[in-house]
Amino acid sequence: YLESAVGSEMRSDLPAAFSQAQAIAARSTVLATANRHHFADGFDLCNDDHCQCYQGIAREAETVIAPIKESEGTVLVSSFPRVIDARYAKSCGGVSERYEAVWGGEGPDYFAVRACGEYAVPDLTDEDAAREFLKSDPPAWCNPRVCSYPEPWDKDPLFRWEFAHTRREWGALIAEKTGLEVGALRELVPVRRGASGRILILEIVGEAERQRVYGELNIRRALSPSHLPSSFFVIHERGDSLVISGGGWGHGVGLCQLGASAMALRGWSVEKILEHYYPVSDLGRL
Repeated sequence: YLESAVGSEMRSDLPAAFSQAQAIAARSTVLATANRHHFADGFDLCNDDHCQCYQGIAREAETVIAPIKESEGTVLVSSFPRVIDARYAKSCGGVSERYEAVWGGEGPDYFAVRACGEYAVPDLTDEDAAREFLKSDPPAWCNPRVCSYPEPWDKDPLFRWEFAHTRREWGALIAEKTGLEVGALRELVPVRRGASGRILILEIVGEAERQRVYGELNIRRALSPSHLPSSFFVIHERGDSLVISGGGWGHGVGLCQLGASAMALRGWSVEKILEHYYPVSDLGRL
């Protein structure tokens, strides 16, 4: 399973330290969440981003198989000890997010807020700081200026991106995706941001009414035909259009896959990569 999952999640020709880190995180989250996500379906895991990507034996490669065998039986454990649910996302955008900000409840302490680079964590819960961070060019490991993305992600705007529509187009899209008939969009107001800058509560103000959307994934779905790359974004006007400028791809909790691949390319060991993204955890054996 892991020999395909690691190659499905990322490229199979990345350094062994990354493949091992990804395999250990994937193995850990499989064991920690078995019977949790699809209990009523009669299986443990699906094969897409809801659980973990699995695209069959075509994604298996010797460059992945050997590192996975070296890490066989290795998992991340908490202080209990218990195998941890080692979440990960494609690109944190510069700072990782707290578990509870995305999924609620009391988040485990092994998901600390971390800068994806050797710089201090800014206070991205502050609107001005979030706007400034998105405008800046931080030396994040997931920044393609710092470390070029491997194919096929080199052609995708994963670290920074934007979308623009007229106010009526935004209103029509929101109505289609949420059923909220707000009319032409007047403004989008971030009510609450998480530590990574991701918006957790968004107020949609239209000519007909105003409504709030709760949860980073619901916000992403409300503002896109599919879903926005992340809910870390700011809003500004450009002529007749309202523009969303954002950063990161995914929920931002745990290991940043593009950041971790850059660390491995720079010579970081699997232990150091995992220690950075899951600081209150240890490597254990099954």
